[in-house]
Amino acid sequence: MKSTVSRMMSLIAIPCLLYFSYLAGNWCLADVYARPSITILEKWRSGDLTLNGDNWDKLRADLSYALEHDSDNPDIHEYLALAIEGRFADVAPENKAAMPSRREAYVHYKKSISLRPTWPFVWGNLALVKYRLGETDDEFYHALHKADELGPWEPGVQRVIVDVGLHHWNLLSRHEKQFVLNIIDKSLRHTNPEHPLNVLNLTKRYDALELVCLIHEDIDYVNQYCKKNLSRNRKAN
Repeated sequence: MKSTVSRMMSLIAIPCLLYFSYLAGNWCLADVYARPSITILEKWRSGDLTLNGDNWDKLRADLSYALEHDSDNPDIHEYLALAIEGRFADVAPENKAAMPSRREAYVHYKKSISLRPTWPFVWGNLALVKYRLGETDDEFYHALHKADELGPWEPGVQRVIVDVGLHHWNLLSRHEKQFVLNIIDKSLRHTNPEHPLNVLNLTKRYDALELVCLIHEDIDYVNQYCKKNLSRNRKAN
């Protein structure tokens, strides 16, 4: 009787072990292709690396191959989306040539969110691709607010919100304008010394510096930045 039970357990265990070995092998293979691509994309996003057309093609191919072996990995979906749309990062919103890639990237960002809905950066990326698609609709605003809700002190999240918010400033409701101003306020009080300067530079680029200076007179370094840059602007005019 015992030997019969043992044989039955073996018959059950062996297929299970083979299946889990198959899964582990797939995950390892996916990681071999995904990990270097993710590292490259992070270096590009931080401005430490420039990529050409061949680079973008390889990143897309490698991450697509990784996804074949680990189709429910939210990281792979997110970075594949970035690899698909990244080559058009400096192209204007609603550009016709960029639209198919941005639409495809949107699908992968949505899939990543469905697999890991608490990750703030992918919500920020979803808002950004919606902005680039020219779709500043309810889903766009929802993504911005979710990014802030889940990553309230993340510099990357705050930069996205400030960037797209100031770009669409004249189209924002009073509520959304206050939301963007609140994010600017949090950014300027951030402990990372580089982040507040990046946000001030963004407000300057969008001709919103004077407004920011008026409502942040209590921050010494902001006052110094404002005096230097506003006086320079007035002399130029």
